[in-house]
Amino acid sequence: MLPTEMAICLTLPDDFAISMTKAEEIEMCRALDSVVNYITDAICNNYAAFKKFITEDIERNMNGTEISFDNIETKTSFSIISSILFYLMYHNESIHVKEDSLCSMEAFISDTLMNSNQITGSSADAIAEQFIKALNQAIRENELKILIHSKKMNYVPNAHQLIIKGNLLVMEEQIINEIIIPHMRTTDSVCRILKSLESGGHLHSTKKKRYLLTVYTNGKSIRPTFIALHSEGILDLDVERLIRENQYSEWFTSDIVSREFIPIMINRIGQTAYQQFDFEKATNMHFFAIGQSGSGKTHCLTERMCSLQKLHHPIIILDTSDSFTKESVLENLSADSDEAAVQKVRKYIKNHIIFHKIEEKGLPVDILKLDYSQNKESKIREIQSIIESHNSNMGVKQKATVYRAINCMVSENNIDMARLYELLTSEDIPYNLAEQLMDTLSCFMNFERSEKNWGEFIDKSNDIIIISTHAVSASGGSGLIDMLLMSLFCYQRTHPDKHLSIFIDEIKYQNLSPKGPIAKILTEGRKYHIGLNFAAQYLPCTSTETTMVMENADMKVFFRLDGKAASSAAKQLDISPNALVALDTGECYIKGSFWNNRAGRIMPGIIHGRTYRNFVIPEYD
Repeated sequence: MLPTEMAICLTLPDDFAISMTKAEEIEMCRALDSVVNYITDAICNNYAAFKKFITEDIERNMNGTEISFDNIETKTSFSIISSILFYLMYHNESIHVKEDSLCSMEAFISDTLMNSNQITGSSADAIAEQFIKALNQAIRENELKILIHSKKMNYVPNAHQLIIKGNLLVMEEQIINEIIIPHMRTTDSVCRILKSLESGGHLHSTKKKRYLLTVYTNGKSIRPTFIALHSEGILDLDVERLIRENQYSEWFTSDIVSREFIPIMINRIGQTAYQQFDFEKATNMHFFAIGQSGSGKTHCLTERMCSLQKLHHPIIILDTSDSFTKESVLENLSADSDEAAVQKVRKYIKNHIIFHKIEEKGLPVDILKLDYSQNKESKIREIQSIIESHNSNMGVKQKATVYRAINCMVSENNIDMARLYELLTSEDIPYNLAEQLMDTLSCFMNFERSEKNWGEFIDKSNDIIIISTHAVSASGGSGLIDMLLMSLFCYQRTHPDKHLSIFIDEIKYQNLSPKGPIAKILTEGRKYHIGLNFAAQYLPCTSTETTMVMENADMKVFFRLDGKAASSAAKQLDISPNALVALDTGECYIKGSFWNNRAGRIMPGIIHGRTYRNFVIPEYD
C-alpha cells in the first residue's frame, strides 16, 4: 500500500521475548497491526475506510452467495477475491467494466476454485492432470491441427500441429508454451510439466525427455525433436473419436457421386464414405457385420439392402429370425424420424419389397428346376450338390447311394423332388441314411411346392424378395436354407447377367462348413456376380470356420463388442479394445476397400462413423 520511498520496516532481534507465550504473541501481533494500520492511514488517504469496506463486503459475500461450495475454505477464498474484484472495478478510475462482466468473472472464479479442489495427489499429479485437461480442450476447440504420421503428411513447423503416430501424441514444445500453459494454473514451466508427465508414465522420451521423429514436408523428410506422449490415459473418449474421425477424413466426401457407388457410412459432419460397384470387374461384394445384440448390425443390413436396391439388381433375403418382417424393416428404416419419413418408408416397402412366408405360401421355387447341362453326368452332379449341401460329411458309400437314386430319377427324365424323396427314403436305402435324408427333405413334402424356377420367381417379384424360413426350423429349416442357397448358386452360375445380393442375419446358426453352400458362395460367388451380406453376434470358435467367414468378405463391419471378440477385432483395426466396447448404437468401424478422395481411386482402408441412412437425415453433434 505504501509508496516505495515511504516504506516502513519493523524488525525484532532474534532473541526478542524468547519466553513469550502464544497468547502474548497474538496480542503483540494485533498491536503491531494497529500500529501499521495507523501509519498507513496517515500516509494513504482513506485506508481505514477501505479496510472497513472490504471487511464488510467479505462478510456480505459469505452470508449472501447462492453458490454451493464443497468447504468453508473455498467459500472464504471466493468471498475475499470477489470483494477485492468488486472494489477494483467500482473504485478504480482506470478500470471500466460492465456489471454483467462482474457476474462472468465471479462465475470464472467459482469454477476455478471448485476445479482446484478436484485435483488430488501430489503437485506433480496436479500439474499432469491440468495439462491433460488443457490438451483435451485444445483438441476439442480445434486449437490444434490433427496430422496423421505417414510419408504423405505435410508437416509445417510452428503451425500447432498435433502429430498422431500409432498410440503416440507428438507435438512441438511451442504448443505447450502457446496453447497449453495459458490454460494452466499450477505451473508455467515446460520443465515441470515434462517431469510431472514423466512421473505419471505419460511421457515417451528417448533423450533428455525429447523424441526424435522423421516427419515429411511436401515429400521431403526432416528429423526434428518433439515431445511425445502415450495417448492411453490422456485422451478423453470423445477426443479420441475426434482424432480418429480426422484420421479417416480422406475416405469421406460431401460430393454427389455416380450410381455405381454405394453409400456405406456417414461421419459426424454429414459426409459419406462409398463402396464402388464394378459389375464388369466382378467386384467382391461380400459384406459381414458383427456386434452385440442391439448394437445396430441388423439395422445396417437393412439400410444396405436399400442402397443395393438402387442398382436395380435382384436381392434375396433368407430371414430365419424375424429380422426382416415388414414391421422390422419399417422400424429400422424410419428409426428416430418424423411421420413424413415413416410414410416414405411405407411407400418404399410397398413398391420394392415382397414378403414370402413359407408357412403361408409354401416353397418359393422348385429347387431342382434349373438350366442343366445336356451332359447327364453334369446334371447328376449338380443335383447331388444341392441334395448333399446340408449333409456335407457323408461317407463314400452314402454318397454313392445318393448318386444312384439321382441317376435313376434323371434316367426316368422325371426330375422332381417328390420322386427323389421317394427314392432316397425307400427300403433299399440304409436306415441311417434314409432317416437322415428324410429329416432334411421332409420340408419339401410338408409345404406346398412351387413349379417356378428362380428366374420366373425373381422376374415376377419386386426388387427385394424376403423369404421367411423361421417357421420350418423344427422340420429341417437349416437344411432347407442350405438347399435353397445351393440351388440359387446353381441358377446364378448360368444367369450371371445381373448381380445377385443375398442376405442372411445371424449366420452363426447356419451351416458354416467349408464344404457347405455358404462357403461355396463366399469363395466362388464373386466370379458369378453374387454378394453375400451377413451378420452375427459372434463367430464360432473353430478357426477354419472363422477364417472362412471373415476373410472372404471384402467389407467387415465391427459394431459394439466386448471380451475376446473386442480384443480380436481391435487387432485387425489397430485400435484399443475399449474403443469397440464404448461404441454407441449404429456406430461402427469398417475394414474394406473404399473410394479414397485424396488418391482418387479405390483403396483398402479402415473407416469409422455411423450406418448410412437412406430415409432419415441424422442429427450431428
